[in-house]
Parts: sequence; structure tokens; C-alpha cells
Amino acid sequence: MGDNAVDWPAQGGMEFNFLILAKDKWIKSNPQAVKGFMKAILMAENFANENADEAQNIFTRITGYEHALVGSIWDYSRFAVELPQALLIALEDQMRWRMENKLSDIAEVPNYLNYMYFDTLNELKPEAVSMIH
Repeated sequence: MGDNAVDWPAQGGMEFNFLILAKDKWIKSNPQAVKGFMKAILMAENFANENADEAQNIFTRITGYEHALVGSIWDYSRFAVELPQALLIALEDQMRWRMENKLSDIAEVPNYLNYMYFDTLNELKPEAVSMIH
């Protein structure tokens, strides 16, 4: 395409989040599994932040992405397990946008706090929970 091609960053410099989802019934029925999983995720967070080279090598091996690509975005990435207020605001903003653009048939923005599980993260890493609830 030569000079006719245009590219731009997909995220436009905006943060994005990976969310972990589970049904409330399962969480309540499996508290030890939830705690073990959260401990593992917190260990991975710590590893990625303290061992960048090794973490990049593991990520490259698992995903098949080129090492140069992974290295180029690593410094712009922030590995943090948290429930920040900004996440709640982003979810609400995205739903308002969906509603305004007729991409959702719901009449009002849901209270996303009803879908959040704070207990285990509050127990294991309380400083990671800044979402007002």
C-alpha cells in the first residue's frame, strides 16, 4: 500500500484492563480456590515487575510473539493487580457510550459495584483496592 497506508495505535495511549470474571455462586462455593488463584496472580504480578527480562522470555515463548515486539511494549505496560476507582468510572463511561450509540438496549447504567468481589484482594493486598464501595 506504500504511502496510501495509515496506521495509528489501537489504544491511542489509553490504559486497558484485563478483568477476571467468575460467577458469584462459584466464588462463594470455592473460597480456597479463589484465594489460591489470587495468590498466584499476585505472584505473577510481582514476578513480571521484578524480572522483566525473564518474564518477557516466558511471554514470548508462550505467545509466539517476536521478542522485539514484546520488548518494545514492555516498558509501556503496567502490571498491577488492583481494583481502582478509575476502572469503575471506565465501565460506566463505556456503558453510557454504548447506550448513546444504541449499542445496548438497557435503560440505565448498571451499578457495577454489584459485580465486584473485594474480599480476597482486600485480605491479600488491601492497598490495591482504591475503588470506593
